[in-house]
Amino acid sequence: MNKSFFTSELKECLNRNSKPGFAFGDMMEKLFSDQKSDEKLLPVVGTQGMGKSTLINAIIGEDILPNNADETTCVPVEVAYGEEEYAEVYFRDSNENVRINTRKELNSYVDNNENPGNNKGVEHIRLYRNSPILKSGLIIVDLPGVGSVTTANEDTTRRYIENVRCAIFVIPTVPTIRRTESLFIRAAWSQFNNAIFVENDFGETEIEKRDSVEHNTKILSQIAEQFSLNFEKPILVINAYEALTGKLHGQESKVSASGIKKLLDKIASLSTEWNANLASALHTRVKDIIVSALAEAKRKLNEAQTSEEKSQEERKAAYERQKSEIETILQTIDDIEEWMQQERLGIRNEISNEISKSCGSIRAEITNIINNGVVDGDNLSHAFKEIQTREIEDFSSRAIDILTNFSLSAQEKLIDLAEEIEVQEELNYKAINVDSEEKLKWEKGVKTLFNLGGAGAAALVLASNPAGWPVFVAGAVIMGIASLLGFGIKKSVMERRKKEAKSHIYPKIDEIESNLKDAMFSKINETIDTLESKLEEIRRNKKTEIRELRKELRNPIKSDEIPALEADITLLSEALKVCINV
Repeated sequence: MNKSFFTSELKECLNRNSKPGFAFGDMMEKLFSDQKSDEKLLPVVGTQGMGKSTLINAIIGEDILPNNADETTCVPVEVAYGEEEYAEVYFRDSNENVRINTRKELNSYVDNNENPGNNKGVEHIRLYRNSPILKSGLIIVDLPGVGSVTTANEDTTRRYIENVRCAIFVIPTVPTIRRTESLFIRAAWSQFNNAIFVENDFGETEIEKRDSVEHNTKILSQIAEQFSLNFEKPILVINAYEALTGKLHGQESKVSASGIKKLLDKIASLSTEWNANLASALHTRVKDIIVSALAEAKRKLNEAQTSEEKSQEERKAAYERQKSEIETILQTIDDIEEWMQQERLGIRNEISNEISKSCGSIRAEITNIINNGVVDGDNLSHAFKEIQTREIEDFSSRAIDILTNFSLSAQEKLIDLAEEIEVQEELNYKAINVDSEEKLKWEKGVKTLFNLGGAGAAALVLASNPAGWPVFVAGAVIMGIASLLGFGIKKSVMERRKKEAKSHIYPKIDEIESNLKDAMFSKINETIDTLESKLEEIRRNKKTEIRELRKELRNPIKSDEIPALEADITLLSEALKVCINV
């Protein structure tokens, strides 16, 4: 799309007629700036455990990305074409890249077991493979599962989603799309003009697959209608595992039966039409911004034309109504924050009690073993390790239950808040809309990007997988104290008897208890602090709305501003005509 019509005058006009908290002119400038990249990024997105890595392996025909259930991809991996096959690791806080050449080296950065919580600070990895599907310049991106591992990775996932125009969504088969997944799809899909939906076949029956496709198609159709999105049916059902093993072993019948060929055809077509689709996405986004600014300018003009006739009481009533709606949302935020603070204390107490219980069991069992005469050597060391491992695994299971219960409750509260915001903003749109119902429909659609994209969507994405972060918490704790599981017991007890063995082992049990509590409390605080920061962002946006409403009440748009507003409307209308005629 030619940006010649985007003059400095239009940019200032867009900014003048922006909604509270946004600068439409700056947003459009950034859109044009982002188009300079000619990379064909195709992210594979979805919640954790949907088989994204396996699907990518099947697409490129090589078992290169970790795809076992316990090998969560913890950093973004870009798979690009290269005749020479290797990978480059890019770090967040360093300009130096690391070149790697083997699957083992790759796993040391990508596998969450070897790089828990991305402790190595990897920004992303570019993996070069000599695969025909990539030869056109397509870059497939394996993203960490949304709602999984770390907040930093969720931020990374959102950045990729915001900077591309198409994605492959891997959605659940059994169970089907749930409420939280639906919200994530709404937040992400509204930013693409192309999307491919894939259900990963994990061996469900034909009836289960048929029913899931029917149900998921219904949900996606509703989302597409609500946000005026293009939903290309049907949903593809693919057995990625069968496709991959078929390719690796030259079993063409397996590949054909897997359903992968339909996806490969779609990807090939997408790659061929990439530039056209990119231009279409830019065109749609630019037009949407102009429409929004034009609606705002017309609202102001309407206010200016009627402000002298409208009574102070009427304007004040409108202000009080909108203010009341926003204050209800602010009260909901207060209630959620108060609930989270209570939960923070409650969870800490529960976790602390469970840790003390586990460490007490370790102490009691090892004491019994020592009292029965096992006071040194490999037998004591082995017994101690076994007891620790068992008790920590049991504790982790109980901790996951505690944290999952909190996450599920937090998730529901955040979803209810988002829907409350949606209702409030929709009522305001209906109250001030000066065009057609189609404009209202569009306003609802872009709200995900403009109004919830920064704060609300971030909170929703964080809550999109209730089991994601608590599982990581427990996993990180186990990894974090792994170094304590050996700690030289053999040497310390070889020449000592019962009393001496206890004097060496008991401090180590205390150390385990202290480390467990530190690790768990740190992650709990980090998670709740992040949720609170998202809520505070929403609070700030809503308070800005109240200030803007109050400003208009005290300083209504006057009739002498009509000429300037009419000039803005003319300029925006001309810009919209250019977009429509492109």
